[in-house]
Amino acid sequence: MVPIKHLINISIQPFRNNRNFLWFLLVTFLAGNYHLFLTIHQSFADSNFIFQIWLYVFFFLLHLVFISFINLFIPTKYTVLIVVISSGIFNLFLFKFGTIFDVGMWRNIFQTNINEASDLINFSSASSLLMFFILIIIVINRFNLFPSKSYTSVLTSRLYFILLSLVILLSISWTLSKDMSDFLREHKEVRYLNNPGYGLFNLLKFSSETFLINKNFDDGKYYSQIAELNEHHEREELIVLVVGETARYDRFGINGYERDTTPNLKKVKNLISYSNFTACGTSTAVSVPCMFALQDSKSFKASTSQYKANVLDVMPVEDVNIHWFDNNSDSKHVADRVNYRSFKTNENNSICDEECRDVGMINEISKVLNPKVDNLIILHQMGSHGPAYHKRYPEEFEKFIPACNVDDITKCSNEEINNAYDNSILYTDYFLSTLIKELEKFTDTYEVTLLYVSDHGESLGENGIYLHGLPKAIAPKEQTHVPVFLWAPEGSSDVDYEATFTLKDEAYTHYDISDTLLRLTEVKTNAYMNAEGSMITLGD
Repeated sequence: MVPIKHLINISIQPFRNNRNFLWFLLVTFLAGNYHLFLTIHQSFADSNFIFQIWLYVFFFLLHLVFISFINLFIPTKYTVLIVVISSGIFNLFLFKFGTIFDVGMWRNIFQTNINEASDLINFSSASSLLMFFILIIIVINRFNLFPSKSYTSVLTSRLYFILLSLVILLSISWTLSKDMSDFLREHKEVRYLNNPGYGLFNLLKFSSETFLINKNFDDGKYYSQIAELNEHHEREELIVLVVGETARYDRFGINGYERDTTPNLKKVKNLISYSNFTACGTSTAVSVPCMFALQDSKSFKASTSQYKANVLDVMPVEDVNIHWFDNNSDSKHVADRVNYRSFKTNENNSICDEECRDVGMINEISKVLNPKVDNLIILHQMGSHGPAYHKRYPEEFEKFIPACNVDDITKCSNEEINNAYDNSILYTDYFLSTLIKELEKFTDTYEVTLLYVSDHGESLGENGIYLHGLPKAIAPKEQTHVPVFLWAPEGSSDVDYEATFTLKDEAYTHYDISDTLLRLTEVKTNAYMNAEGSMITLGD
């Protein structure tokens, strides 16, 4: 028989040989998970003490399993750098803005442009992170904390740690199955805070989605083959859809906000504000594609949306003149197959100062209209994109003061942040009212309709959360309750104002937008998702 002492020595030998690695895992877990510990303590302060202790062990073991798994494929020294750098970045944005790095956030990161990124990454944050990373690299190399080992040695020890941890996780979780099932069901937000495991796992998930999905374009022929205009069409349509940016419902004076952020819109006749409209995502990368999607909420996937036909693709090109004007980053592939024009430069936008303004798109509408067919013009705003809200409006719109006038909003008070954001809404009010005045010029020639819908909302410090992009499952109402306006001139035969007004308090989502566009252009197709009704009632 093998002596028990010998078995014990064999079982603990991997721990002896990998003391530095295990200490590293423990230190990075303790240093990088303040929010996780705080949330567990607050959520389970009155719960079974043993279960609360188990949750700390549970997440440490997950940390050990995940980092050990990475180390199977990446040398230890580089694994350490990945863990330290990612943990530092994730913590920085979690502390500053409450940012969670789920798949949607990684999609935002890889789709953002340099101007948007520069608003988030300022000199102070970048320099602090850089000094921290340099210090870690020097310490690792100077003291040789992780000497090179044979791949076989690393593989054996990491597999041992993974298997042992999984046995402990499964056995104790099974023993505490009732408490664990309640925890997993009622406290989904806790798992989002596991740093850096959750963020790195979602980076791998995003990468796999990006490289492994089917990239053969689905052109939607089963919709477009039967798409045609109704024969009773009398006057051509002029439909303008404004895709707003980062506007939240409760910051519009016309919606009951205590501040008068909409002095112009409140004077507009026949303007309908929808009170119960929910965004399908908390980021532009998700919300914009889903507005135009031909799939419902259960089948829509942002990762594959660019490879599927959207509502613009199925409209008959010989009957609908479609143009996309963009003063934001881009159309998130929605407008890849229609007329697209960027208004981010002086060459295309006649109204630019610190940045090019949304109103610079308005005068260009008349230049692209075709009087022989219906016209659908999409204007994609820069709107209230944060965190540099002060850049989103000209100086003369700084009504609410003092306003935060720096990119790093953590240097501003909540009052200053809210003032800057409200000023950006005030500018959106000006933009929309100016657009309506322009559209009134065409009411004798076209059936004119304006639809405004924001892509998502924004957190402005509520519960310590800023900006947007939280996972939909835990996102606060500030990020999902969006403003939506519909305007048609008095006497419109296209929109029945009285009947549509009665629908304004019904529950809608972004998935209702594609149906609405099809109804306004009076396209006959089987692409409608909501066969029973719509957010509008058409006129006779």
